[in-house]
Amino acid sequence: MKNPIHFLMTEDILGWNQWRKENPNLIPHLQGQDLSHRDLQNINLSEVILSGANLSNVNLRGANCRNANFDGVNFTNAVIHQSNLSKASMKNTNFSHAHITDTDFSGVNLNGSNLSKVKLIDCYFIKANLKLVIVNGSDLTNSYFTQANLTDADFKNSKLKNVDLSNVNAMGADFTRCDLTGANIEDWVIDRTTKLNQVYCSYFYWALNQQIDTNSSNLCDLTTFLNQKSDNTRVIMKENKINFSPAVLNSYSSQPREAKTTPVNYKQKYLESSIQRLQNNWKNYPNPINN
Repeated sequence: MKNPIHFLMTEDILGWNQWRKENPNLIPHLQGQDLSHRDLQNINLSEVILSGANLSNVNLRGANCRNANFDGVNFTNAVIHQSNLSKASMKNTNFSHAHITDTDFSGVNLNGSNLSKVKLIDCYFIKANLKLVIVNGSDLTNSYFTQANLTDADFKNSKLKNVDLSNVNAMGADFTRCDLTGANIEDWVIDRTTKLNQVYCSYFYWALNQQIDTNSSNLCDLTTFLNQKSDNTRVIMKENKINFSPAVLNSYSSQPREAKTTPVNYKQKYLESSIQRLQNNWKNYPNPINN
């Protein structure tokens, strides 16, 4: 029988996936392998250990990498589209200049990774760990970070238009010169070390359908603006932390609230819709092991 690494070196993805199907209990250990410039489209790398490997300039479109170990991997200039990387370990990984779209990073550990100059459009980072990541000059438009850990992350000069930052922990995060226009910041957690000065943000959302205009088309200090809006947005300073709770719906509506009605949980509906979209993307994904 061929050594399974042979399938990867020769880009025989069908052979590799068939081997995985026939050997579901064998976990390939491919630490430090050089797979740069390989076409690995539609490959099944779930559970595979690839720590320290070179995957620069690789094509991972449609790949299943769930629960894989990519710690310390070089993904520079990689192309990753509609791939499943959920719950993978990616500590200290280098994604600089990669092109990544419509990909699931939910539950991934990216602690200390480099995502500078990366296109990360329409991606999911729900409950992911992005502590200490460097995301300088990246494009994260339309991505979801619900309940992610962004502690001490460096987002300077990045585009975060229409991103979902609800319920994130952004204490110590640096958003200097970011474009936060259209971002949803409902129930995010920040403190005095969070940098929100010199950001582009003409409007943002406290909750679903609650748009707040900053009336600014240039760089602004979002922290100052939020403090000025404290009467309507319930900004509470306590123990060197700022806790932003959602604005009351009545503050932005002339309609009185009906008595004794069950309130709509917009936050839960928003999260459920995000997760449902994610599940729909993967429910028909061909897993070679189960076929």
